[in-house]
Amino acid sequence: MKTQGVKRLSWLLSSFFLWVAGPAVAQYVMDRKTVPGSSLFPAVHQSTDKKLIQTSASLQWAYVNDNIAAMQARHPYLDGVAASMNGNFAKDYLMLRGDRLWTEDDVQLKTVSAIKWGRYTDNFVILYFGDSLSLDFFDDRKWSIITQNAGMVSKMIRAGGFKGVFLDNENYYEGSHGWKYDPSWYQGHSLGQVKARCRQRGHDFMTALQAHVPNPLTVLDFIWFGDHWNNYDTTAGRQLLWLSFKDGMLDAARLNDILVDGNEMAYYYQESTMFTDIYTEFRRHRFPAYGATDLQDKYKKQVQIGHGIYPSLYYGVYKWPHTYSPAEHDRWWENQLYNALLTTDKYVWIWTEPDENWWKEGPPLFTPAFTDIAKRVRATLKKQQGLSFDLVKYGANWQGNLVTPAEKWHVSRSPTITITAPSATAKTNGTFTISTAVSGQTSRVEFFINSMRVGIDSTAPYTTRVTQLAPGTYTLFARAFDRANEHTTAAPVIITVRPK
Repeated sequence: MKTQGVKRLSWLLSSFFLWVAGPAVAQYVMDRKTVPGSSLFPAVHQSTDKKLIQTSASLQWAYVNDNIAAMQARHPYLDGVAASMNGNFAKDYLMLRGDRLWTEDDVQLKTVSAIKWGRYTDNFVILYFGDSLSLDFFDDRKWSIITQNAGMVSKMIRAGGFKGVFLDNENYYEGSHGWKYDPSWYQGHSLGQVKARCRQRGHDFMTALQAHVPNPLTVLDFIWFGDHWNNYDTTAGRQLLWLSFKDGMLDAARLNDILVDGNEMAYYYQESTMFTDIYTEFRRHRFPAYGATDLQDKYKKQVQIGHGIYPSLYYGVYKWPHTYSPAEHDRWWENQLYNALLTTDKYVWIWTEPDENWWKEGPPLFTPAFTDIAKRVRATLKKQQGLSFDLVKYGANWQGNLVTPAEKWHVSRSPTITITAPSATAKTNGTFTISTAVSGQTSRVEFFINSMRVGIDSTAPYTTRVTQLAPGTYTLFARAFDRANEHTTAAPVIITVRPK
């Protein structure tokens, strides 16, 4: 239930988050010519088959069952949908408190089993798991009910052919924060004991979700390591216990189960570089620093990074400090969609407000160009082509301050850059040089493999050497900057590293 009021709060808080996250990323990469690929990518491989999911707080599964063909015709750029069990977050919120056992009718088993998904291959059930639930992790009776209800959701996943669940852990009801550690709630228990119990609850919850799903299960989060409130390692952090709960879920994950950080903060990006900055930050710092030490191998193998994008925002749901033209609204949407799909490990999800009813027939959503842009972006990436522009914001608050920005973002088309080697579809032994051709004044080139920054070169001819890259498929791209921080991004190149 992401109301305007809630989103305004998220907007303000996100400004602080981006201010904190932005500058920290650069410390992980130095100007260098040789990259030890084996140390960067021990197990992480991105899918080249990216998936775009449309979420909704009010979409009803009965409507989907009756109108799936029309929905697909109206939104051909989507790969699936995510909706709550009942199209009503408030009702789901009450159901997730552990007050009563759910029935097959509660999870609409008959309705979802009748849906013929067709080409919508990746569909999810949204579960509200926000910190306003005031969860007591030592209440065995309540958690017995919650885990049994998760087992009922497992039946729903299998019956409906869903990929998994989408956990919305954002707080919408002020006054109680179930994922925050408050000693007054847990008298007689240390922080370590509370975190351990929370992790056990996450383990049990994940096990229950798996109960009726023999296929790999995917669990997305709205927010995980990129939450609005930071402070993961202090008792003040509003999401502190969420990390322990998710450690428990990851602990219980089977070999092919996947957990996805949905990175809701990507909603607010006004700089193309933010997608790669945060990806590098997550992989290099946040997963190792805040994920359980004994689960780091699973973090490398089974945790993906996704992105959430918010076209309601780009098309003027809020009043901005600056005025944007219709063409600029379109460019913002195009930039967000392209860069989110380029840099995600697999999933990008779209949030629109409940009253926008994106799935129904009627006038075009936001602008006549909206759908055409989405289709064009999907086709552009499928052909391994570039976007031809970046969004740039380099004033005093370049990291994303949406409240009092020094200047609004603008479109940059120079300097231009192309990857000249390796070539698209190249097969290599894991040791190779990434070479580029640049045009225009250039101060540096940054190099990326599977969205992670792996090198920076500040001298022509702008190359980087990769050694010992593990077998697999990789997406390479590079970004050229001038001294004023104008930049553009090269078209991606997908290569295959052969086994030795």
